[in-house]
Amino acid sequence: MFPAFKAKVGETIVQFDDLTKFAGEMWLCDGSVFVAALKLVDVSMRARDGGRITDIPVVDPVFLGFEHELDCARMLDTKVCVLSKVVASRVILVAIYINVDIQHWCGAIIDFGSKIIWIYDPKDRYDFLDKVENIVLRKLVLLIENIWTLTIRRSSAWHQKDGYNCGVLIVKWFETFLNVAATTKAEENI
Repeated sequence: MFPAFKAKVGETIVQFDDLTKFAGEMWLCDGSVFVAALKLVDVSMRARDGGRITDIPVVDPVFLGFEHELDCARMLDTKVCVLSKVVASRVILVAIYINVDIQHWCGAIIDFGSKIIWIYDPKDRYDFLDKVENIVLRKLVLLIENIWTLTIRRSSAWHQKDGYNCGVLIVKWFETFLNVAATTKAEENI
């Protein structure tokens, strides 16, 4: 087991215990990855001086599980129109809980500036990525202004070789994206 991940100086260390201590064996179903992403965004926004991203909402994965479409849309988009009013300087982080043959965290990053939705599965399994893409298309893309066409791309980052660090890798993927975005000029693509 890897207790923490740290790629380079200046990045946040995410302790495995910090992600899993909230709900014991139910850690996949609780909000620990969501809370870690919120903390990451807070640190990222305070350290930011320029760059092309000025707004980084985090979608609570609980709302993705709502079966009623209107409830799901109301909770995901909120009254500030996070998804339905496209802003080029906005990036949305989405931790996605799936259960294909195991319980597992995957992620999506909606980057309006580059018109790309990145999806990532730490196990890099096609059936997991297909499930994530299906959730993104059914729950998120429908809310986005239809004048925008976004491309879904599959990201490869760290490969998970164990059965318990998927949440840590999702948060690390979010952090790496935000670090790259912080050094990318407004007129450049990530």
